[in-house]
Amino acid sequence: SFNDEEVRNIFNEYVRDGMLFLAKSSAGDVIGFGAALPFRKAPDIAQKLEIRGSDLDCTWYMADLGVKDELRNQGIGRSLVVTRLNQLSGNTVVMRTSVDNNASRSLYGSLGFVQIPNVSQIVDRDRTIEGLPTTDKRIFMSKRL
Repeated sequence: SFNDEEVRNIFNEYVRDGMLFLAKSSAGDVIGFGAALPFRKAPDIAQKLEIRGSDLDCTWYMADLGVKDELRNQGIGRSLVVTRLNQLSGNTVVMRTSVDNNASRSLYGSLGFVQIPNVSQIVDRDRTIEGLPTTDKRIFMSKRL
């Protein structure tokens, strides 16, 4: 969970350094978002993959994707991913997701992303809804554009 100021700061970074897409309801309420950053603007991700020959100047990072809980599984997330993919220049896009997030792995897999073998990252999170810190293992997936 994030407070409004934290969300504004994160979104402003996406707008300043990369791309931010919003999905809105017919009433104009934000119901989802997707962000992408040039690989060099995601140094922790770039460092993790740089040793594996990724061309940092031609690679994008799919930074975040979110859809309101009650509106999931209606194609909004897929639409946000496809919209981002259609706007990216370069030759490769990389994303990171929890090893346990089957919905994310399935969505990106259905769009041609493949898991990068033997690459993972342990992420310590303190932003859970319950307010308790957790450790999350992340995998990386990539797609040629």
